[in-house]
Parts: sequence; C-alpha cells; structure tokens
Amino acid sequence: MTVSEETAKTYEKGDYYGSQYPVGSARLGEMIEESAFYSAHMQRMSSFAMLGILIIFAIAFAAIAFAALPFISHATTLTILRVFLALLVFAMSSDVLGAFLSHRAAARDIETVRMRLQLARQNGFPPTDVLLLMGEYNVAVETAPESVPFAYEFSEVRLNRLWAEYMANLRQIAQNAPAAA
Repeated sequence: MTVSEETAKTYEKGDYYGSQYPVGSARLGEMIEESAFYSAHMQRMSSFAMLGILIIFAIAFAAIAFAALPFISHATTLTILRVFLALLVFAMSSDVLGAFLSHRAAARDIETVRMRLQLARQNGFPPTDVLLLMGEYNVAVETAPESVPFAYEFSEVRLNRLWAEYMANLRQIAQNAPAAA
C-alpha cells in the first residue's frame, strides 16, 4: 500500500482481461476461461522445462558413463557410481520428477475446467455453473506448483495471439449462428 494512485495507474492494464460481456456471470465465466487458458499453458510449459532438466541430467550421466568406459577399472567404476549417486541425490532432492508430474497434472486439471467453461458458454454462462467452476479453477490453481521463471515473458506474444484467435473464432461462430437458424 505504499504506491500512490498516480503511480499505480501508469502500470494499469485496462485490457488485462478481454471480456466484452457486461458485469455478471458471463463476464466472470469468460474471465475465468481466459485465465485458465493462460494458466494451463504456463503449467504445460513448466512441465516441459522440468522434463528438459531430467533429460539433460540423463544425457549428462550417459555421457559420463560412456566416456569412462575405456578407463574402467575398480577405482573408475567407483567414481562412476559416485557420480551417478550424486546426480540421483540432486534429482531426488530437487524433486525434478515430482515437479514435472505436478505441473503436468495441474495443466490437465486447469484445462478440464476450461473445457467445462466452454460448455457453460454454450448455455449462456449459468451463474451456478460459473460459480462452481470458479471454485474448481481456484482449487486447481492453488494446488498447482509455481510456473518456472520467465515462462510468461517467453511466451506472452504467442499466448496473446492464440487467445485473440480463439476469441475471433468464437465471435465468428456467434455471428453465423443466428444466420443458420
């Protein structure tokens, strides 16, 4: 609460959520859907980052093991085992595998909520459905691990473009629906 109102206004993003609905359950539903879209992508990207770390360590261990093959002796074998155990301790203590699985599960849970919001959209965003889905989305996000650093900055332009395309497709479908009826 130490920031002045004028300073805060300079950082305000009026288009943070792209909903055009008036205040109500439809607006809330679309805002949750947009947030879920971004959150699911961030969790998926984080899971790929964790998988990449696991793969790098596996490749590093394999390279060390194969590089040491010509020099195998009793002492070298012990050294390879020590290196393997050190890598294993690092992987287990940092829980890279657990983080990968957690990010992947969070992305799946958030994407499930988003798909259900798409169904709610087709029904006009009933208030009861939107409130229940808001609770489910909150649980999914609160139990999800934090995304990897710089994930959003790395994919901001792409994600904004994908969301704009998604919304343009929805508007086009809405415009064509009355003509078809």
